[in-house]
Amino acid sequence: MYHYDSVSNFIEFHHRYRRSSSSLEDFFHDYEPPILSDKLTCVGQGIAFINLMKALNGDFPGVIHSTGLLSCQESVKAKEEQLVTSVEGPHALDFVSGEKEHVVVGIRIKINGREGVMIADPGYHLGVVITIMKDKKPPHTGVFVRHNSFLTLKEFDYSFHLKNANFIKWHEVEYRKGINRAQLSLIFNELPFVSAVLVTEKRNLVYTFKSWLKRDAKGNVIAGIYFPLKPDFQDATFTIFIGLRAKYKFYFKDFLKIRNLHKDLLDIFDLLSKIMCCPKIVVLRTIKQLAIILSDQAYIEKIIRINIQIKDRLRRSTNDQYTETESNSST
Repeated sequence: MYHYDSVSNFIEFHHRYRRSSSSLEDFFHDYEPPILSDKLTCVGQGIAFINLMKALNGDFPGVIHSTGLLSCQESVKAKEEQLVTSVEGPHALDFVSGEKEHVVVGIRIKINGREGVMIADPGYHLGVVITIMKDKKPPHTGVFVRHNSFLTLKEFDYSFHLKNANFIKWHEVEYRKGINRAQLSLIFNELPFVSAVLVTEKRNLVYTFKSWLKRDAKGNVIAGIYFPLKPDFQDATFTIFIGLRAKYKFYFKDFLKIRNLHKDLLDIFDLLSKIMCCPKIVVLRTIKQLAIILSDQAYIEKIIRINIQIKDRLRRSTNDQYTETESNSST
């Protein structure tokens, strides 16, 4: 499996912005993010998966024509679900277009006239292909469990939505330390998502959480780096994890000069780089680049503001659409 990487395109965006003369808001509005080779978020992961599928077209003629990216809206709340199920699909709702934050690969299938879809989700660290049949009969996958660590497991269930079969209902429950956290997401299955780069990849640039992760063949995350964007550089930290339990937190400010790093700290990066299959100097230079970017507090504040504006616009549009839907249903 490829690394999951929402760091590299964030760095590339900053480099290109600094070479422009535009305001950050205008630059972001017009920006067309690249898909960087081997430095992939869910969009690049999905595209890479589809390219691999082309090799199967000889044994399974037509499979590539039945395969495409599907848009996904994660963490759908009750109101939003009512809105989505009140129309044909997300393309009919303007507010959803700015928050298609995830994509999966969908393969339409038909078995003796029974309709279904196979879902691959390499961007969500699932190393399995899920089969979803409308009638929920074999080979329907049904409920399955994945362990993220010794302390956490997740239960997944995918099915066609009962109110609108254009959508796949993805229900996930996380069990951690006796606390259960449920999440509902919706995958639009009726039409391929042709704007994944300009919408989802671009949306990912201003997310306030970044990660660079190594996964095994089963999709399990085994090492990596993650961090939130913080407006105060003095408090900006990143976390390194190796295996299921070993975690180390560092301040970005200490990596502005990587020549001064202590040997004990470098030993951690030795191990990390081996697991990540990436030269240690590349790992350290990447963190230094991030430290330089995060030290520009005015820039980070603007990134955070853009992210908030997108969420606020979605929230306002959702409330307006919900009010209109209620009004139409009562007339």
